[in-house]
Amino acid sequence: MSHSHASQRFSRALLVLGLGLVVTATGCISDGGSHSDVGDVGTGGDGPPAADHCDEGAIDGRLLTADPFDYQDVVDELGPGDCLQLEAGVYVNGLNLNDLHGEAGAPIVIEGPTDGDAVFEARSGSNTVSLRRVSHLTLRNVELDGMSTNAAGVVLERNPDRSEPSHHVTLEGLVIRNHDQSQGMTGITTREAAWGWVIRNNIIEATGTGLYLGRPDGTAPFVDGLVEHNLVRDTVGYNMQIKHQEPWADEGIPDIPETGARTVIRYNVFSKATGGAEGGSARPNVLLGHFPPEGPGSDHHYLVYGNLFYGNPTDESLLQSDSSLAVFSNLFYNADGPAVRIRKHNARPRNVAFMGNTVVSKETALQLSNADAAYSQTVGGNLIFAGRAYAPDTDPESGTDETGALDAADGVLENPFPEDGGLPELHLRSPDVLPATTAWALPDWVDADLVDFDGNPRAGDGPGAYEQSPCWTLDKAVRPQNTLACH
Repeated sequence: MSHSHASQRFSRALLVLGLGLVVTATGCISDGGSHSDVGDVGTGGDGPPAADHCDEGAIDGRLLTADPFDYQDVVDELGPGDCLQLEAGVYVNGLNLNDLHGEAGAPIVIEGPTDGDAVFEARSGSNTVSLRRVSHLTLRNVELDGMSTNAAGVVLERNPDRSEPSHHVTLEGLVIRNHDQSQGMTGITTREAAWGWVIRNNIIEATGTGLYLGRPDGTAPFVDGLVEHNLVRDTVGYNMQIKHQEPWADEGIPDIPETGARTVIRYNVFSKATGGAEGGSARPNVLLGHFPPEGPGSDHHYLVYGNLFYGNPTDESLLQSDSSLAVFSNLFYNADGPAVRIRKHNARPRNVAFMGNTVVSKETALQLSNADAAYSQTVGGNLIFAGRAYAPDTDPESGTDETGALDAADGVLENPFPEDGGLPELHLRSPDVLPATTAWALPDWVDADLVDFDGNPRAGDGPGAYEQSPCWTLDKAVRPQNTLACH
């Protein structure tokens, strides 16, 4: 197969994913619920379990209802354990969530109906959902329509007084779209210190930037978070950016985890196949900024696994970072450019593990450069088909990667370049299609169980994101939580 033929088929597959992505079960279904293969996520655990609606017999507080005319008055009176169910309808005056504090095990819940739509329409010049000084709060099952006006979706507003920061907030089951008047319009934003947040099962599409967590000056740390099972697509700028962090203020941030916390990013679909800015405004799909270079928070890191990073028709990469992070068991697929760049941006990368990923990329698969030699950098167990496997300044060290030209993917992967323009299948054609390889393992500093792309336990016996047959195929929706660990 010629390289040009492979590239044409590659591009057709990419265009299909520009229409949307989903994950559906293919016969291997687990018991569902929240997956917890990495144990607790810092002090926040896995967050509250995913849910559709409040069960009157299970909540600790009141079960309340409100309509588009009286909801804000009811919201303002919510307390620990209360659940407010919004009636179907169009809400045109935004949602202000100020000074609302649930408790661990008794959060405040605000939810849309399970049998209809609660749609918040944006107002020019105002954020649709505005949060200030909240904790143990869940917002779920509502739609935010930006109306392509000057408005952001969900915003944790700047709070000059850090004595009462916002933490343990869950955003799930939201549909956030049409916040796309400019690249600066965002789906979800945190402008103040935030930790213990769970961002789960959301669809974020046609926005300027999908998730923008932190402030440009590095003074609003986002830590100890869980970002899972989201579909983020067709953004003008980043699908997600977590901003770098400057040293935390001398007075500290009350109750924020200062050591050993991890921000977990798993089982998401990040696609910039269509709709992205070009030229100087082009951005990677995901950019993960560094944690504080010294003092509290400096030993934090990211765990990035089980994600699909798809498509970026610019010279930008699918994933870029200058932080401490473990990236394993992901799929990276880019018909038009590079895949992964881990290099100096605002700081030098520290502890890095890039292991057990499958990368199909027209240009360079991996750049890992200018990292701090006082820390550990490990590359191994990856399955790479690309115009170039590594940038010239990248040393894979371990020797356990399997690499080949882009064309070679056709003989190894099930269907990397579908002729009909459908979605690719990136698992091995058969278990013996590759020669025996040296076993690999995550380095000791990575505090996580090793799982494959589908959440199945893996031994590190083979390269790439899959160690067993796949549990699901790609289609057009958020990946269901019950499609994990089918083996």
